[in-house]
Amino acid sequence: MSKPFGWAIVGPGRIARRFAECLQGTAGAQLVRVYGRNELAADEFCAQWQTNQTTRIAVGSDVLALLADPLVQAVYIATPHNAHFDLALACIKAGKPVLCEKPLCMNLAQTQALVQAAQAHGVFLMEAMWTRYLPAYERIGHWLREGRIGRLKAVQSSFCFHVPYNADSAASRIYNPALAGGCVLDIGVYNLSMTRWAMAQELARFGHEYDPSTPQITHASGSLAPNGVEQHVQAHMRLQHANIDISAQFVCAFDCAGDNRLRLFGELGYIETGPKFWQTTSASLHVTGAAPVLAACPFGVNGFEYELEEAMRCIGAGAIESTQMTHSDTLATAQQMANLREQVRAVGY
Repeated sequence: MSKPFGWAIVGPGRIARRFAECLQGTAGAQLVRVYGRNELAADEFCAQWQTNQTTRIAVGSDVLALLADPLVQAVYIATPHNAHFDLALACIKAGKPVLCEKPLCMNLAQTQALVQAAQAHGVFLMEAMWTRYLPAYERIGHWLREGRIGRLKAVQSSFCFHVPYNADSAASRIYNPALAGGCVLDIGVYNLSMTRWAMAQELARFGHEYDPSTPQITHASGSLAPNGVEQHVQAHMRLQHANIDISAQFVCAFDCAGDNRLRLFGELGYIETGPKFWQTTSASLHVTGAAPVLAACPFGVNGFEYELEEAMRCIGAGAIESTQMTHSDTLATAQQMANLREQVRAVGY
């Protein structure tokens, strides 16, 4: 039997727990090291997963030890946004492939520098936009490319949940500018990425090349928290290419609730995800004059396994990026997030 693919986790917090759970349930993958600034917290994190594997998980607060460990074949970074750049760059320079939580970096300049480093060193780098790999979107992509709703004309989504601004939340990653807080980087990244993904399916249907920077943000508005980070942003985007004309609207917010679905409107009908579009396990196709088609698309483990498998496949093939989440796509997201935050006059990062 071949040895399991060894992963290190940097930042043993809530999201990292989901990734560790995914590693436990994915054949051929294994957690071999955990890095955290708080070594006691990292120890407690490891204790939860150590009982489910025979190989000892190494724990430490020394990033150099992690980078020197030959058992570490790739690194998953799940720290707050402000720490992504330095950690990912250190991994790349050490030749360690990186899967980094979204957003890849907290601004465009850092994103450009990190992508350039990955390309210069020939090291795999992928923004962990796990939504793109989910079974529900595989089904939706087929429906779009088959033209089941005719020409795609509009995309609509919401990602909203209420987090009151107070002393506690102001210090958290949600609102704290020192941690690159705000609704655009934290949740609006999903609206942006999946809107562009839907547009790309329509272009592919007609055999057109897709440039992720092509959809333009035509208008954005919103409101800021007292400390200057954005707490509500609504935006309009548009893609015009050859005979394709698609408009999009989305809202991301910490000051209200939303239905949190993604909808795709075409000439012949529409497609709708289930609740929480970023982790949906269902989709429905509604064609005028026909009965709805409902698709259940459950996870094999917890949903993270699909991006995990893609990262391992790419690394095994010697690729430095995924064709489903390219460097140019990540750069386009960074540019558009900067545009949104500038239009609502949020604090600069």
